[in-house]
Order: sequence, then structure tokens, then C-alpha cells
Amino acid sequence: MIAFTLVVKATYMGGYGVKLELGSPLTDYLSGGKLPFSFVYGGESSENMISRFMMSEKASSDNGVSQIERLYEDEMTGLQCKLVCKSYSGGISEWVVTFRNRSEQNLPILEHVKAIDLQYELPQSKDAILHYSKGSSNQYDDFMPQRIQMKDRELHRFTPVGGRSSNGVLPFFNLQQEELGLIIAVGWSGQWSAELTCPTQNRFAVRAGQANLRLSLLPGEEIRTPSIVLVPWTGSNRMDGQNKLRRFIIEHKTPKVEGETITGPITVGSWGGTETAVHLNRIRAVKELELPYNYYWVDAGWYGDSNADTSDEFTGEWYRQAGDWNYHRKYYPDGVRVVSDAARESGLKFLLWMEPERAIYGKPITLEHPEWYVGNKVEGESLLLNLGQPEALEWLIGMISGIIAEHGIDLFRQDFNFNPLPYWESIDTPDRIGAAEAHYVQGLYTFWDELLRRHPGLIIDNCASGGRRIDIETTSRSIPLWRSDVQCVPSDPIAAQTHGFGLSYWIPLSGTAARSSAPYDARSILSAAAGLSPYFQTDGTVVPDFPVDELRDRLQEYSRARAFFAGDFYPLTDCSISPQVWLAYQMDRPDLGQGIVAAFRRQESPFVTAIFQLQGIDTEENYELEDADTKEIQVIRGSALQSLQVEIGQCRQSKLYFYRKQ
Repeated sequence: MIAFTLVVKATYMGGYGVKLELGSPLTDYLSGGKLPFSFVYGGESSENMISRFMMSEKASSDNGVSQIERLYEDEMTGLQCKLVCKSYSGGISEWVVTFRNRSEQNLPILEHVKAIDLQYELPQSKDAILHYSKGSSNQYDDFMPQRIQMKDRELHRFTPVGGRSSNGVLPFFNLQQEELGLIIAVGWSGQWSAELTCPTQNRFAVRAGQANLRLSLLPGEEIRTPSIVLVPWTGSNRMDGQNKLRRFIIEHKTPKVEGETITGPITVGSWGGTETAVHLNRIRAVKELELPYNYYWVDAGWYGDSNADTSDEFTGEWYRQAGDWNYHRKYYPDGVRVVSDAARESGLKFLLWMEPERAIYGKPITLEHPEWYVGNKVEGESLLLNLGQPEALEWLIGMISGIIAEHGIDLFRQDFNFNPLPYWESIDTPDRIGAAEAHYVQGLYTFWDELLRRHPGLIIDNCASGGRRIDIETTSRSIPLWRSDVQCVPSDPIAAQTHGFGLSYWIPLSGTAARSSAPYDARSILSAAAGLSPYFQTDGTVVPDFPVDELRDRLQEYSRARAFFAGDFYPLTDCSISPQVWLAYQMDRPDLGQGIVAAFRRQESPFVTAIFQLQGIDTEENYELEDADTKEIQVIRGSALQSLQVEIGQCRQSKLYFYRKQ
């Protein structure tokens, strides 16, 4: 690592209104004191006042990543504003801004804080295209790709629903004009907003930040903005940009265990309100049948009042037990550790569900520390644990860390089944708007970071009612194993295909589950992570007529295919929920010279044959192409593989191919 420090009087170089060229890196722009963010302080814009601030700068470089830390200080009031910006290969930039009150007085109002406030010159006088995707909202078209033609002076504003970052819309955008583009990722696991516009035909402007922030910082108080990641790209089509983002996330924004990027688990699932003996029978059956799982999943219902009946997923009693995280002594008389130990003895790791941010009023902890909770303190009402309160956060870290150790948890599944925004807003005051949210979101990151530090090898599953808190910050700490609650009941193949396809434009690792091992159904959930269980009887044994061999084949396909989801994604068809079309995609690992092609002929499609134009294929080399159904392997020239003809003779059937460069 190398580093240096510079201290000067800040000289503002006209960053507001000074434009970058589309596709260019931010590094040159930052030189000379330009700012990629903006704010208003005491009624005056940062554009006008930043020249009065003292500025110090530190620069360092480590493993190919350079970092600039620039501190601006207002000596008159005591406000500190710090920009930490990292620059990666390929011109990718990432930054976050923090504000701190170093005085002993409340500061003037800080407002209109934009973590990014930039303008770009577009190379051509023609409409640009904005690509983005829906978020999760328990719909068949969750994560469906969207596009907008950016007309002059049209303002497009995006914000999620209710304070969960991907509830309704994903915080990722790709602005494209012909063969140039810019991807913008907003890292804020709360209520963000983004405004994108083309003021003229050859200009593009973007502003984004926490949606509502207007506060007077208290003495010693510090808050942060959303992080911003910019991925400039050039290429023949937008997928060059999308895959540049995916590669960046895999390399820099995906959790690692012992230095290796995590891979998604293949899980056998069980409801938490299940007796220990039944769990043990299920684990025994998996081992005896030699089913290649790597995690045993225990979901909600394993905790709470021992007189409560949490055995039925659909009665909601599991929901009403939140806040009492003692194991349910009726179902687990000797503790949950008996189940996790049995799983490990059978070669499985252990996943356990919790929802620690929510508690039902009346549970002991809500009565012992009502000051830790936000909401209507009426018996049976859901309350929000205030992660922005240091004492509550410290208690949560200790409590969950203890549970992880006590129960032998390898994968901590964190759910979040309600919208926090009304709770945050309820404790804001006119001069502290957004403060509760700002401290809460930072508390969430501290919580996860500390769990990962205390428990090396731990993996966190980020659920949030199925995929409703996906952003660049949560992605760097977790994996969404359940990307949409549509897959709860009934499990639908078209929805599963659509969700995985749409989300793959933006993040490499996600998962879901299927309820049938038939090839079409089970392949519809192909992902970095997958859940597919046999049908169990009430005693935990597998039903006698269950197609175990078929299930084993699907699980082996998952085991082979999941590594490719860390590679490049190429859509081979449009994304649609129509039952009358095909859906197909390619996952390619250029570092391995291998990949997969998955194709689905839906139930009303009249088309028997399709020709797909594969990407990333070396036309001068030979490839082995394996049909996953017939196991037939043929050697084919890359030039022929590039135009792959696929025939599916019947509706509601699929094909899966593995290819490998010789």
C-alpha cells in the first residue's frame, strides 16, 4: 500500500454543471477539487460555500484499488464533510460521503443532500435509453426489465415503497446511447430516491440520495449518505455494461469465506414448527438417499411461546411470536443444536431463519426495554427495533451472536416482513427529518459487519419478504436466497424464470425454490442458489412413490450449473410472463471456457425450434456440448455453437446444455 496526504484551502472547480463524457471514468473529474455530490447547509448550496472550507486529502492504493479520502471542514460552524472514493480497474468508481458535527452546538440545517449530483455530455444528439428493472413486490413480473426513451426535459424519479430498498424498483440504472453507457448503483438499504433526466438531447443529469433528509446535526453526531457505484462502459450492446457490473460485484461486492467468493447453497428445507424427531428423520433420509444437498434449512416457527402452535406456516402464529427468540420447547425439548449437529454429521451445514428487527408488543424484551422499540405499543402490534439506538444495536449484536453460537448456525437467514419507513418517520421531528432512517441503516450495516467479523465463515441470507432489500450494500454482505414471495404457494415456473432472468442483469447471486423435480419446473429456478426438497411424510420419511432419481438428477444439475451464475449473463430471448413464448439465457464463464444454455418452451408456445446467438464463444476453437437430458456429448466448432439450434418437441418442456472449450 502507498499513501500520501495533502492539506489545502478548498478551491471549488465548478463541479456543479461541469460535465463528464458518457463512458469516461470519474477520476479525472475529481482532480482539482470537483465534487460528485451536493448539499445545502444553512440555506446555502455547497456549490457556493465549499471554497470557504479547509480541505485535506489522503490518497492510497492497495491491490489495484486506489482511494482518495477528502475532508472538508467549515471552521466557522464545525461541520465536517468527508468523501471517500475508490477507483477500480475499468474506470469503475465507488464513493460514500459522511457529515459530522465536531462542535459542541447544534448545527444549521443540512438538507437536499445528494450522494451523486453529476451531468454528462452525450456524444450524439439523439435520445438515450434508460434501462432498469422492477423490484420485488410479490408479483409474477418482479424484476422485469424496463426501458425508457429519455426525451428532452423529461424528469424520471424513482423511489422504493416503504423503506425497503428494492420494494417495487431496483436501485440500479443503465443509461445507454449507442455503444456507450453508464451504470449507476445506489447503495442504501432504506428509502432512496433517484432523479434522472436529459435536460437537452446531448446532456444527461443524475441526482440520488436518501429520499428525505433535513436535519440539524447534534454535537458529535455523524451520518452517512448512500454509497454510489458508477460503471462506465463501451461495447456493442448494453450487456457489455451489465456484465462489467456483474464482474465488479463478484470481485469486490460479494462476501468471501477464507478469501474465496461464496457460492449459493443447495438446500433441503423444513418448516421451523416441526418436532426434532421429524427433522432427524428428514436428515437421515437425505443421507441414505445420497441426495447432494449442502445445507439443511429450518425456516420460521422454531421459536416463541411453547404454548403457541407454530406448526402451520399459513396460520400466521409464527409471525406473532417475533421478538421471543427462545427455542420452542415443545418442538425442540433439547434445543435446536440437536438438529444442527445431526445435519453436520450427515455432511450438511445449517441454515436458520430469524426476523430480529421486528417484535410483537408484549414479548418480554418489548416490556423490559420499550425505549428500544418504535411503533404502536398495543398488545399484538408489530414494533421496529431501533437499530439507530446504540444500546439496542449492542444488545441485538450480542443476542444474535449468541444464538448463532448456541444453535450452530452456518447460514443466518434474516427476514424483514414489514415496511420501516412509517416507523422512522414517526420519531422524526421537524429539524430531524430522516435522522432515524440514517442511523438505522448505518446500524444495520454495523450489525451485519460485526456478525461476519465474530463468526468467520458465516453467510447471511437477505430475505425481506422475498427480495425487497437488494442493493449494492446488502449484496456486499449477503445473498438473497428467496428473491420473491411469489414462490411461496403455489410455486410457478414462469414467475421463477422471469425473476431469475430479470435480476441477473444486475446481480450474479440469488436463489429461490421449486416444489417439483420435473425438469421444466426444477430448471425454472436455476440460480446460484436453489431449494428443492423431496416430499416428506409427517414422520419425516420420504413418500414411497416420490421420484428420487429424478430429484437427484436435478440436484446434480444445480451443483454443476451454480458456478456459472458468477459469470457473464446473456439473455437469448426477451423477458416475458407470457405463456406463449420461449425464454432462454446463457451463463458464460470466460475464465473457465465453460457455460450453460437454458431454454424453456412455455405451455402455449407453438414454436418447436429456436436458434440462439450465443455470446463469448471462440469461433476458432472446438467445444464439447452436453445435452443434460440425454447426456450425449458432441464436439462442435465454436462457429457452429455460436448459432445454437434448440428443439423442444412439447409444450412446457425445457433444455439444458453444458458447454466446455476443449
